[in-house]
Amino acid sequence: MIVYRVVTPTGWVEFDVLAGAEQWRDANAPGAAIVEVQQEPVPAEPYRVSKDTMLYRVEQAGKVQDAITLIDNLPPDQQFLFTNYAWFWSDNAIATGMVQALGLDPADILAEDPWL
Repeated sequence: MIVYRVVTPTGWVEFDVLAGAEQWRDANAPGAAIVEVQQEPVPAEPYRVSKDTMLYRVEQAGKVQDAITLIDNLPPDQQFLFTNYAWFWSDNAIATGMVQALGLDPADILAEDPWL
């Protein structure tokens, strides 16, 4: 992600768009330099997604039968956990792998749950 940093004698102020940086600089620090800075996005904290929400999204994608087949082919301990968990963390490796195996995007299926 690129941010625009207005450098002042006492520090800097960052903006998402160049126009915002220019406007602030012109009003508050005329002549200050504006530096383009590449920032790495901050990884999102994992959040809970209910299994009901995940399965609803899979159903909307038309992949219920494929999901049933995947669950049936899990090792017994993973079948037990999948069946009995009410929710999963958004970064759960097994849930992410299952969504990918269905040909779906984990960012969509494991998106934040509006009900949790």
